[in-house]
Amino acid sequence: MKIFSLLFLWIFFIIFLIGEILILANVGAIAWIFLIPLFILFDTVFLFIAIAWTFSVGIKEVREVK
Repeated sequence: MKIFSLLFLWIFFIIFLIGEILILANVGAIAWIFLIPLFILFDTVFLFIAIAWTFSVGIKEVREVK
């Protein structure tokens, strides 16, 4: 079950990135000044959570196999 939640998390992250790219493609240059730092902040936080959760689940899975 944890594997499916991880898969959902990473798929959501990829969809989120694609959405950000589409938003940036459709806004003017002035909006980029405000949106880029906001997107970088959200992406960084989301990516750290996703990586930490992936390692956490991976370590638990390895311990269960032993």
